[in-house]
Amino acid sequence: MFNHPSTACNEQNLNSVIVRPGQGQKLDIVEVLKKDTYRVEGYAYDGAGHEVQRVELSIDDGKTWLYCIRKVGLDH
Repeated sequence: MFNHPSTACNEQNLNSVIVRPGQGQKLDIVEVLKKDTYRVEGYAYDGAGHEVQRVELSIDDGKTWLYCIRKVGLDH
C-alpha cells in the first residue's frame, strides 16, 4: 500500500518490537495465506510521546510493505 519513497520513516526515532510471531518462529506461509488476516502482536513508540500513526510490515526484507490494521489494548 505504501511503497513510495516519500512514505519511508527515515527521520523518525521509531522503536518497535514484534512479540508474535516470536523470534525465530517459522511460519508456514501456505497456511498463513489461506486466511484473510494474520495477527501480529507487538508495540511501537515514536520516541517523543506522540501516537503512532500507522503500522506497516515487510516479509521480504523491505522490498514491499503491508499495511496493518492497528488495534490498541488487549482483547485476547
